[in-house]
Amino acid sequence: MAHVLLIEDDPDVTRLLKSALAKYGHSVTCSGDGAAGLAQLKRSNPAPEIVVTDILMPVQEGIETIMAIRRVNSAIPIVAISGGGRTKRLDFLRTAEKLGANAALAKPFRPADLARTIEKLLAVKASPAAGRGS
Repeated sequence: MAHVLLIEDDPDVTRLLKSALAKYGHSVTCSGDGAAGLAQLKRSNPAPEIVVTDILMPVQEGIETIMAIRRVNSAIPIVAISGGGRTKRLDFLRTAEKLGANAALAKPFRPADLARTIEKLLAVKASPAAGRGS
């Protein structure tokens, strides 16, 4: 299975998702904000195969993080997740997809939904057509 970089500032959500993804066979590296996640991505060897990032976080929010990841690694699949914060607005997720996320999930979601999304994105990345721009 895949090595996942999870960027999430809520420790409870981090624990839940890390545990759930491990049950699906993924190894998970966690970072508590976008700046730490970007640093983790840059120093990881081998690099994670996919990134899951929250949108509303302190230090460096998810949209900025997605754009920075795209400058470092244009090919890595990114899943944006958000509950919309206090406003419960989910337009952040549409913006994340426009700026580089390959998929977006609104919180709360089932861990199985995240696992399916990860598998789908990794399958697309692995397909021969993915490398040809098809």
